[in-house]
Amino acid sequence: MKLIEQSRRRVWRFVRGLALVQTAALLAAGIVLLATVETASAKTASVEAAPAQSSTARRSPARSSPVQSFPVQSFSVQISQVEISPAEAGRAGQALRATAQWAFKAGRSGVWLRAEGEVIRILPDDLVESRHQRFIIRLPNDQTLLISHNIDLAPRVPLRRGEPVEVRGRYEWNPKGGLIHWTHRDPSRKIPGGWIRYLGRTYR
Repeated sequence: MKLIEQSRRRVWRFVRGLALVQTAALLAAGIVLLATVETASAKTASVEAAPAQSSTARRSPARSSPVQSFPVQSFSVQISQVEISPAEAGRAGQALRATAQWAFKAGRSGVWLRAEGEVIRILPDDLVESRHQRFIIRLPNDQTLLISHNIDLAPRVPLRRGEPVEVRGRYEWNPKGGLIHWTHRDPSRKIPGGWIRYLGRTYR
């Protein structure tokens, strides 16, 4: 019986020692694991803090350099009012509406205008002083115009009856419909002058 009791005690001591060893091993493993977790947490915190610091640095306003100020000069522009006399206004309106029909009905002379019509009669040249080619045209409203074209200053126009012709010159009133002269360049080049346009060619 003593031998059995002694064996039982030895076994119990062995088991208890073994348990102590296992417990110590578990405690050591727990300590190591805890230290590993804390280290990993510290690294994660440092990694997360770095972008935060960089973003904070980006968001921080940069110091601006002082801006130099320059004096600004003000400019004033004065617009003078242009006054037009009634006579000038009348001449401007006349230039806009000047037609042979209007000039004839209004009894006006010295008006620069354009007219287009059909050659209905070719007259002999006027040889008094400077030479003038003369012909009569009929306008679409049946008004007739005598054209006196200075052939000492401009080429002669090879006209034919029944052909259309366009003229620009100075209108002079008469009871038969009126006369247009100055169908050429101004020799002194002070005014544009006039012309005759016939079959696609301009004579001036």
